[in-house]
Amino acid sequence: MGILSLLRSNWFWIALIAVLYSVAVVIHGSASYDRGYATARAEGDAELLNLQL
Repeated sequence: MGILSLLRSNWFWIALIAVLYSVAVVIHGSASYDRGYATARAEGDAELLNLQL
């Protein structure tokens, strides 16, 4: 019965939504950082290749 009363509680759903939102923000930020790093590295490698030619 304790679990059912917890699921009926509004605070449980608010906390769950907050945690899931926080996880999504962290994952999105990490993916954006990785894409930016990969793009910058590719551009840097291309510029280095141009300098060597």
